[in-house]
Formats: sequence, C-alpha cells, structure tokens
Amino acid sequence: MVTNPRNFFDNNVKRAYQAWQSDRTTEWKMNATVAMLNNMAAWVFIHWCPYGSPTNKLAVYRASNEGEYRTALARHECQDFALVRDIADGHKHVILGRPNRRVTSADQIVTERYGGAFNEGFDEGFDIGTYQFVVMLDDGVTKRLVSDVADNVFRMWERLLTQWGM
Repeated sequence: MVTNPRNFFDNNVKRAYQAWQSDRTTEWKMNATVAMLNNMAAWVFIHWCPYGSPTNKLAVYRASNEGEYRTALARHECQDFALVRDIADGHKHVILGRPNRRVTSADQIVTERYGGAFNEGFDEGFDIGTYQFVVMLDDGVTKRLVSDVADNVFRMWERLLTQWGM
C-alpha cells in the first residue's frame, strides 16, 4: 500500500507550508506550498483507492479518478481547493485549458502591496502594507490572497486527516 497520506502531509505539505509561513514573499516557497497542497489529493485518492479498487468510497466521494476527486473536494470540503489546483496546475503547465478552471494562466499570480492603512497623518504610525502574492480570477475582477487560499486548504487537509484517524 502507498505511504499513509499523513506521512506525506507531515513530511512534505507541512514543511513547505511552514517554510512559506516564515517568508511569504519568496515565490518558490509559495509555489512549493501550493503544489504540495494540490499533490495531497493524489496521495489521499491512491491511499483510499489502491490499484483503482476503493477501500473507502465515502472518503473519495465515489470518484472514479483523481480529477473527479479534486472536483468533489472543492465542492464538498473547501472551495479554495479549486484555486489551489488552478494555481498549481498553472505553475506546472503555464496555460490551463481545463473547462472548470477559475484561473487560466500562471501570469494571473502576481505580487502586490496589500494591507496597510493611513493612520492620522504620516507620523510613526504610517503603514503602507506588505507585498503578497495575489491571484486574479478569470472574471477579471476578483482578487484573492494566495496565502488565504493556501491557509484554508491546509486546514482542510488537517481536518480530513484527523477525521480519518490519521
């Protein structure tokens, strides 16, 4: 049987996530984190469906392949998983043609100054925010902080692993 998904989570997903937590402005750490969060779906699917024979159909929403499982995760567990998938696939393939995507191109992930506020004048309380990775969705209007998306998916995996007793 394939390595327990908890091992993959602890040794890869969590390590990438923690490295990015300490340095949210480094692109490769962001890409590694998003890739690991996305890759986790393959580890879970293969764990519950070794050699295509499901041992726990409910854990994988009766999906017959990884793509169906990823779609079901976004639908039933965490909508942000769909964005993690798009960001990771965009980084891997540059341009996406998958019909259910919300991001088409790797170029839609940029760094922008985010947050900060003007405090009563320009004295010592002046805050202009920090640079963060932002994803512009295909609608051309909606922007999301990649860190918020990743945080939500990370918590989803922690919850599911606990739920499964892993």
